[in-house]
Amino acid sequence: DEVERELQNPNARVIPGASGVNNMLVFNTKLYPELNATFRRAILHAINREAIIETLYNGAATPVSCLYSNPNFVPSDIQQFPYDPELARQLIAESGVDVAALPELEMNTYYGDQLSLDVMTAIQQDLAEVGIRVTPRQMDSPSWLKSFYEDVNFQVSFIGGGNGADPNRAYEYFFSTAKWPPGQNILHYNNPEF
Repeated sequence: DEVERELQNPNARVIPGASGVNNMLVFNTKLYPELNATFRRAILHAINREAIIETLYNGAATPVSCLYSNPNFVPSDIQQFPYDPELARQLIAESGVDVAALPELEMNTYYGDQLSLDVMTAIQQDLAEVGIRVTPRQMDSPSWLKSFYEDVNFQVSFIGGGNGADPNRAYEYFFSTAKWPPGQNILHYNNPEF
């Protein structure tokens, strides 16, 4: 919407380009350790990212399969996650997660704009199709920061990860010694091979 508005501004010139921000869902695996990697892959197949991009972002986004925006650091054989609700259901079954036993999960965010709420609502509808119940909630930034980084009591969070040309920018999301504070590995991911 802002781009459309600024295109009408005779004193502005809109220069298109990638934002370097990847939006993603983070599931709190400390609260719900059963939400394993197979379950999370199912989530990617359950969300119609292409439809969200076309209808809500007016085509001005790209679905990604990893958090690196620089194509030099994206493996050529990286797994793709096309919209496939049937595959999502199959993966959920393989994951062993009983979605009927899960509570309705709060999907929070610090984004306060209407577009983000619309995206979260679309995700909510897609996840409902595979039996996962989420409720979008926009929060003020200080409350969200406390919930996500300090208390680590969020259930699911819709966030943006700023990335750039250097892949080192994203190491602290996963590097085992980059725990909060001051790092961002709040769920204490630890993989010696990584």
